[in-house]
Amino acid sequence: MSPLVHYHSADRIGYIQLSRPDKLNALNDAMVGELRAALEEFDYDDQANVGIISGEGRAFCSGADVAERQLRPAAELARLGGPEGRGARIGEVMLDAVNWKPVIAAVHGHVIGAGLRLVLHCELTVADSTARFRLAEVGRGLDAGPHWSLLSLLSGGSFATEVALTSREWSASEALAHGIIARVAGPGEHVRQAEVIAHTIAQAPAPSVRALVESRRGTLREAELRAWLSRPRGLHLTEEFRKSAESFANRER
Repeated sequence: MSPLVHYHSADRIGYIQLSRPDKLNALNDAMVGELRAALEEFDYDDQANVGIISGEGRAFCSGADVAERQLRPAAELARLGGPEGRGARIGEVMLDAVNWKPVIAAVHGHVIGAGLRLVLHCELTVADSTARFRLAEVGRGLDAGPHWSLLSLLSGGSFATEVALTSREWSASEALAHGIIARVAGPGEHVRQAEVIAHTIAQAPAPSVRALVESRRGTLREAELRAWLSRPRGLHLTEEFRKSAESFANRER
């Protein structure tokens, strides 16, 4: 099978690319495992000081693979405690890094759900002007608490609450206006613009850069922990969740 995530480094930058373009880079358990491995390779790569994560094809990431994750048998969902498989929780992938290297998200097309959460974990985001963001969890019967807590840190509670409750899409320009992303690039220029930022960061003393990254990710972890402690249990076992997942899967066929 072809790799679902690619990694290489060049000129002090570690490049991580989601590579499941036929599914708009929807995250299944295997892909999250490969993403974790790629980030660990970057983490220990002495030739890379800054990472750039991007997506192959027409989108950065369309969210979780509904057919695999959300249509698991009810007994398996109960045993796992949610739709994600063991060791495949997207919320743990970035925050488990130990060398605290900064990561820039270079996004285009759809940035939805779990893909959005991954972007929010990155230190900075450069978005192609075609990028469209959406927090789809509430509309699909899932817990949006962790996403909301991260969005609130960046944009303020009102915007985060609105897009979480309505599941509406928002543009790259709107994301920039609300402080969610750092820069909007022209079509096809998002990776190149991320490289410009990465080279600037790479010139700064690495210990100072990583100290800031460690502080930032500690704040994110604390915010997500508060959301997790107050989260509603069992949403993934409700009839509403099952119907939403089945409806979405049927539209995909």
